[in-house]
Amino acid sequence: MNEKLCECGCGGKTKIITITNLRKSLIKGEYRRFIHGHNPQKKGKESLWWKGGKIRDHQGYALIRDVTHVRASSIGYVKESLLIAENILGKPLPKDAIIHHIDGVRDNNAPINLVVCQDHFYHRLIHVRTRAFNACGFSHYRSCKCCKKYDDPINLKISGDNIYHRKCINKYNSETNRKRKEKITQVAA
Repeated sequence: MNEKLCECGCGGKTKIITITNLRKSLIKGEYRRFIHGHNPQKKGKESLWWKGGKIRDHQGYALIRDVTHVRASSIGYVKESLLIAENILGKPLPKDAIIHHIDGVRDNNAPINLVVCQDHFYHRLIHVRTRAFNACGFSHYRSCKCCKKYDDPINLKISGDNIYHRKCINKYNSETNRKRKEKITQVAA
């Protein structure tokens, strides 16, 4: 056998190796597996390791390669959950829409496990209510910022994102004032 064909499938003839290089698995006198410059690791769908364009990101979400999608990342991937929700609805989702996974498993994209949230705030509300329900059995209860106990909002003082019992915040303020006074007397002394 005086010639060997390139293993990439191009049909070209390879040359004989003239220098042994064990780092590159080249042995003098043998034919090259590929024509120099051909890449045996083809890209995209032709690659031996192609998995249908599906990968996982660092947060655990399944991503699908779709460079034509409006929400595609800079490298052309879109969350699989988003594609499934759009396919079920039959139209693209608004740009602020977020997909919530009911069971909390980010790569479980079964249609029954997905909820389309209109925006980030609604998605956050779902998580707050789920945590409350899991902690105390009532989804409308909220957690006191000081004592971390869940209670009915009627018994809590709500000021923006700060939610606390009046007793807890009074105790916290009195301790803070006491520490501040001690610090002032230490500095003055």
